[in-house]
Amino acid sequence: MGLSFYGVASNVFGLVTAGYIYAVYTEVKLPFITGYKRASVVLFFMGLIMSMLAGIRDSQAGDIFEVMPSMVLNSLMGLGALAVLVLIIVLTGVKLPVLSDHYLTFRVLAAIIGVKLIITRAFLLLSSMGIISAAG
Repeated sequence: MGLSFYGVASNVFGLVTAGYIYAVYTEVKLPFITGYKRASVVLFFMGLIMSMLAGIRDSQAGDIFEVMPSMVLNSLMGLGALAVLVLIIVLTGVKLPVLSDHYLTFRVLAAIIGVKLIITRAFLLLSSMGIISAAG
C-alpha cells in the first residue's frame, strides 16, 4: 500500500484533531469555541471527517467489505453510531447520569475517536504483517 493523498490527508487531519483535543483539554482559547458543548460538536465533525478519509484510504485496495474483516468493520461502525447518539444527546440537552455535563461528553467523544484510531491502526499493522487476513 503506497503513499496516497487520502492516506496523507487522513494522518494530517488526525494530528490536527489530536492538537484540537489537547487545546480544549488545556483550556486554550480557540476562536468560536466558547464552551464544551460547541467543542463537542466540532470534535464530532472532526471525527467524522477522519473516518471518511480513513475509509477512502482503506477502500482504495478494493471493496471495503473485502479489505476489513466484518468484526473490525462492525466495531468501527458501532462506535460511529455511538458517537452520533452522543451528539444527539448533546444537541437535545438530555441529561443522563453517564453524560452529566458537556465536559464529560467531550471526553467520551475523544475516547471514541481514540478507540476507533487504535482499532484501525492495529488492523492495518496486523494485516501488513500477515497476521490477520483482510476478508473474514
